[in-house]
Amino acid sequence: MSHEDLRIKTVIVDGDEDIQERIEDVLDRYTEFDLVSTCHTGEQAIAALHNHLPDLIFLETELPDMSGFDVIQRMHPVRPSQFVFITHSRHHAIRAFEYFAFDYILKPFDSNRLHLTLMKVKEDFYKKNSDKLQDKLNALFRYVHGNQDKRPQQPMNGGALIPVKMSGRIYFIKEEEIQYIVAAGYYIEIHANGKKHLLRQSLTSISERFNERKFIRIHRSVIINISYLKEINKLGANDFSVKMADDATFRISKSYKGNVFQKIGIRN
Repeated sequence: MSHEDLRIKTVIVDGDEDIQERIEDVLDRYTEFDLVSTCHTGEQAIAALHNHLPDLIFLETELPDMSGFDVIQRMHPVRPSQFVFITHSRHHAIRAFEYFAFDYILKPFDSNRLHLTLMKVKEDFYKKNSDKLQDKLNALFRYVHGNQDKRPQQPMNGGALIPVKMSGRIYFIKEEEIQYIVAAGYYIEIHANGKKHLLRQSLTSISERFNERKFIRIHRSVIINISYLKEINKLGANDFSVKMADDATFRISKSYKGNVFQKIGIRN
């Protein structure tokens, strides 16, 4: 089957008509895309997604009647689709979109940005592995349901799961496997099982998902799992550092020192 015979069914969901028209204008320049519906509200979107079963969905994060995540939650189950989120806020993009979305577009955007997205969609669509795409979509649904309930995702043993996207797949790190997390610019480094995993997320946002009794922030850029704490060393009159099981060493910030010792249950 040629690319001309297999067109990419597309739905646009955005309450802003100008945004819709801008996306439509760019889509019209490609023969591979078939725009089957445009929606202004979440309710319209849910109906369109079930009726058309699109391959590609441009989805605004904040619609007049519900959020984009509400739409995803209510459309399950459907066949695998690629999501391109449209948002005003980079903050919204960081937490979920980097894990699960095929792409996200920050408003305001120009035509060149849309062209880049569509080129990526085309390349992926005509060579995609449907099983991998279904796995990716299932991971998104799990995340959405967990976020709606205001609870972290839970494996069978009760610890939080951290989704990591790499090389076209999503896998999960168990909370108890994480030794420490270090902020690195716009990213965080999760160190687990002797490996380093890079995520575009803030240290504060990810810390909210962990057991507060096991994970302690010792510095504005470091969180440790006390299960892997090897020793605490006194560096000076008021300075301390921790050494982890893998011999990584981090200084305890003075502003966090009191809380650290209190949670560990010792007096300095």
